Amino acid sequence: MHAGGVASQPLGRRERNKQQKLDRITAAASELFAEHGVEDVTTQQIADKADIGTGTLFL
Repeated sequence: MHAGGVASQPLGRRERNKQQKLDRITAAASELFAEHGVEDVTTQQIADKADIGTGTLFL
């Protein structure tokens, strides 16, 4: 029996899904900011473009 070792395991499905959502949010926000400027982009626009709910965006 060895101690620890959890860090070397691959990410689980839940963690991968979280990372994919974060990647979509970041890409959507970057694209919208480049097109319209930070001042003119709403959280709803980011959520819609990232294909997530606004509640998920705030999480």
